Amino acid sequence: MHSKYDTIMTDYKELLKYRERDLILILILIFIDYKGGFYMFFVPYITFNGNASDAISFYSKVLGAQSNPNIMYYKEAQGMDIPSGYEDKILHSELNFPGGSLYISDAFPGSDVTYTDSISFTLEPDSKESLNTLFDFLSEGGTIIQALKEEFWGAIFGSVKDKFGIYWSLNYQLPTK
Repeated sequence: MHSKYDTIMTDYKELLKYRERDLILILILIFIDYKGGFYMFFVPYITFNGNASDAISFYSKVLGAQSNPNIMYYKEAQGMDIPSGYEDKILHSELNFPGGSLYISDAFPGSDVTYTDSISFTLEPDSKESLNTLFDFLSEGGTIIQALKEEFWGAIFGSVKDKFGIYWSLNYQLPTK
C-alpha cells in the first residue's frame, strides 16, 4: 500500500521530466494539490562565483546525486547578452539525490556572491557510517566548525564550512534504547 508521500514523490519525479525544458533562475517551490491536500517541496538554490561546475561535481559525489544532472549553460540563454568567457558558465543546474534536490548556478555576470553562517543546510543521514562519510567529504578542504559529538538531544551532531564556503550541519538521531 502506498502512502500519500509515495504518490506525491512519484508525481514530483514525473514533473521533473517536464521542467528540464524550462529556464529556472530563482528558488522554486513546487505545489501539488493531491486529493484535497496541499503539499510543498522546498528546493535550495546555491549560486557560485564562477565555480558552479566544480560544485556540481563535488555535491554530486557527496550527496549521491544521479550521474547526469540537468545543466543549462549561459550560452543557451537566447537573447541574453553574455560577456566573453561566460558562455560555458552554469546558468542553472539541478541535482537530484535520495531525499531531495539542489539547484546550482554561477552568479550573473558582474555579480558577486557572499555566504553567511546564518544559513546552513542540514543533512540527517540514516546511519553513523553515512554521517561520518558525509562529514569527511564536506570538511575536506573546508573548515570544521564543530566536530561530530553526541549531543543532549540524543543525536550525534557536527557542522562544517565546505571548501566553497557553504555551511552544513549534520545530525544523526541515535536510536532510542
